[in-house]
Amino acid sequence: LLAVAAAFISGYQGSELANQTFVISQDYIDQHHSWGRLLLFAIFPCVALKLCSEWATHNRSIFKAFYYSFLLICLGLALRTGFLGGELVFKHGAGVFATPPASKDIP
Repeated sequence: LLAVAAAFISGYQGSELANQTFVISQDYIDQHHSWGRLLLFAIFPCVALKLCSEWATHNRSIFKAFYYSFLLICLGLALRTGFLGGELVFKHGAGVFATPPASKDIP
């Protein structure tokens, strides 16, 4: 839960700096942001189901089944969000500082 929240917050902080160093389509950024937001919202019921599966006195196996299902969903969301973030950086150069071209007038 804490790692997902930290990643989401750091994405906001990183986007402010990245907007100064590169220009790409906002669609790619919005798609990555949407998947990250889905992960953030999906992790809360996952944690709640984990706690319920530990504290339940009846039907513990049902809570565990729902927990593992949500855990797989969160894993898929994390993989997709990470893939899109990797594409932003490695394919589109997001957040990579562009060095200015060398001047041809060097004596």
